[in-house]
Amino acid sequence: MASCAPSASCAAARSAYVAFPGAPYTHARALAAARRVLGGAGWAVVDGLGSSSDSDSSDSSSSSSSNGATLPGDSSPQAPQGHALYFADYDVLPFSSLLGSATQAQCSSYVIRKALIRKHHLAHALHAHALKTHAASREGSSLLDPRSLTPKTWIVELQFADELDELLLDELYDLKAALDAAASASEGEAEQAAEQTWYILKPGMADRGHGIRLFHDEAGLRAILEDMEEEESESEQESDGEEKEEEKEKANKEEQGDGGMLGQLRHFVIQEYLSRPLLLSPSASPSASASAFSPRKFHLRAYVLCVGGLRVYLYDSLLALFAPLPYASPQAGEAAGEPDPRVHLSNTCLHADGSSTASGRPAEENVHLFSDLIGSPMLSSSSSSEQAIFTQQQHDACVAHVAHTLGAVFEAAARANSVHWQTWPNAWEVFGVDLLLGWEDQAQAADEAQEPRLRSYLLEVNAQPDFAQSGAKLQGVVEQLFVRALQLAVLAAPQHTPASSSQPASASASAVDVDTDAAPAPAPPAAEGADGAAARAPAADSASARAAAAPWPLFETRDGMRLCLDAQLSKAW
Repeated sequence: MASCAPSASCAAARSAYVAFPGAPYTHARALAAARRVLGGAGWAVVDGLGSSSDSDSSDSSSSSSSNGATLPGDSSPQAPQGHALYFADYDVLPFSSLLGSATQAQCSSYVIRKALIRKHHLAHALHAHALKTHAASREGSSLLDPRSLTPKTWIVELQFADELDELLLDELYDLKAALDAAASASEGEAEQAAEQTWYILKPGMADRGHGIRLFHDEAGLRAILEDMEEEESESEQESDGEEKEEEKEKANKEEQGDGGMLGQLRHFVIQEYLSRPLLLSPSASPSASASAFSPRKFHLRAYVLCVGGLRVYLYDSLLALFAPLPYASPQAGEAAGEPDPRVHLSNTCLHADGSSTASGRPAEENVHLFSDLIGSPMLSSSSSSEQAIFTQQQHDACVAHVAHTLGAVFEAAARANSVHWQTWPNAWEVFGVDLLLGWEDQAQAADEAQEPRLRSYLLEVNAQPDFAQSGAKLQGVVEQLFVRALQLAVLAAPQHTPASSSQPASASASAVDVDTDAAPAPAPPAAEGADGAAARAPAADSASARAAAAPWPLFETRDGMRLCLDAQLSKAW
């Protein structure tokens, strides 16, 4: 196995630079995968941190390396030039030398991908793509309309709480109509009030669950915004006087807490709260008594590999991340104030309570492989108390639906917002995509007489996801993800040249025009330089390269990776 230290000469072989400062869990898995895949194919693998990583340690901002590499908390250094591959943290990548690189060096991140990872940009891209393609008017599955891939969404931009009045009369007129209808219903019969619609306010550029709040009426939304604005005012007052500039900045960050500061967040999305999520009890056996059955809300974390411009793969080992407390409707917790986020939000970063480890990460009982939940008790689609069993068939249908959703989402972002997602041909990236599973509304079902089906809803796309949330027991899953990413993005990659021309997209419409209950019809992807792939890969891995370069039907799984989109969209070079 070829490898070398950062100081060693790697000129005799193609070299891969691996460095994830401040993330020892990710660094250890990435380095192990690079040595398995690239080292075995004759590459020199460079450990950019110059030290062995603890394979069981969690990613942390306080990590250090023995060779003096600067880690988060200081300014992260750029990787040295001259390597054929940079498998590294975004802040380390030498993008200036990679743009139009004559040596065609590859990197593990796209330089610009705000169209995916900023919630308001993504919502705008989905809406714009739907309008451009007139997808909503086509016959067939509702998946053809990119706007149906997420809960109903409104884009909000404001700096002060009193701007809400004007927004509700203009851009958010339909939201105001819905809120007014909910207020009228709450004044009517108790049964109607119990079915009122709830909404979630999400900052467009925040992560780790910061600033997410629930409300069900205009007064609730206004109170949340005023609360954020008040936090900002208090922060500014505390920063007056003799406080130094750096202390002021630190105080502002500490004040962000739950809601952040309205003036700094500014961009938001508002989404309908999905009232019929799939609820499972992961720790209970199928024969558990009713008293032991405590279904919880969860979301799926799908790892998605994007290569060049543009192939999109779904890693079939999906994670299920559970909220720490049993589920109850938002109305049930309203009497005590705002609904408890530990019931309704499954962000692992919010689990800093008794269900977490000492490091603040979720206990392993809150993180599962989705496939391991087959046979777990769940709430029936037709009852709020009736127990059922989550079946293999339901699992497979959910994963198929996720694949179709991802193909449509990434295509919409790439086509409708190419300015904010620049698909360099020598770039690839692994994203963490969060999706929620829920029961179709009766209006969405193809046949109203049929039992409601499960479907997926996109929540958000994360760059540089927190792989450490998988925990020690699933570290092999993360390492295999990196193995497959390197095989598909590096060893099987075609030779990209500045003169390469963009090709028309493959039949990616089939990514959304499919009934998920039926097997998707194979659709051969566009050719992507089989000869170049064979030339790029060493003889030791030629069989792997030939297999990856062979026609790959959409939605077919090969060695744990499922192709969701195959299109030539890059116009960078």
